[in-house]
Amino acid sequence: MQPRSAEGATLSFLRGLSFYRWGTWCWMAVVAAWNADEMQDGRAWLAVVLVAAAFVVSVVAGLLRSRPTVAASPVTVVAEVAIGAALIAATGWVYGIDHVNGRGPSLGTGWPTAGIIAAGVARGPWWGGAAGAAIGLSRGVAALTSGVDEVDRALVVSVVSYTVISILNGLADSVRGRISEIGGRVE
Repeated sequence: MQPRSAEGATLSFLRGLSFYRWGTWCWMAVVAAWNADEMQDGRAWLAVVLVAAAFVVSVVAGLLRSRPTVAASPVTVVAEVAIGAALIAATGWVYGIDHVNGRGPSLGTGWPTAGIIAAGVARGPWWGGAAGAAIGLSRGVAALTSGVDEVDRALVVSVVSYTVISILNGLADSVRGRISEIGGRVE
């Protein structure tokens, strides 16, 4: 089997990432609608705004996949990571502590991971790690805005674990980007 050209591998990756964004966006919308009755009084508007912002990012990213240099620009990557971090951070305020400590899904579900993947592949390991840190630490913000009475060891371990896993995801995704650059061959 012939290895793909770098351009072909990049376009294939962007197509796959677009599919991932749309699949996780649809799931996020379903989960938010399903759990709407668990949202704190008067706070559903923030969920609607953030899910709509993620929709816009998904549309724009899908349109840009044929222009990889624009799709991988710092502005595009930062916008996606910022929306993803906001979705996770808003979970505590919108839902309360039950959705932060694992008894319910986060507002963003899996969608924010697309920003980590995009940062790692498009911009390299430092960007991937930083995106992972931003997404991971946003879980700490969610805990603080949830009205939690006491920060216990379980909550700290949860936030630290989520952050470490998100950072590792971003670093690993930078390796995927390197493999795409060399046409799918591991050197």
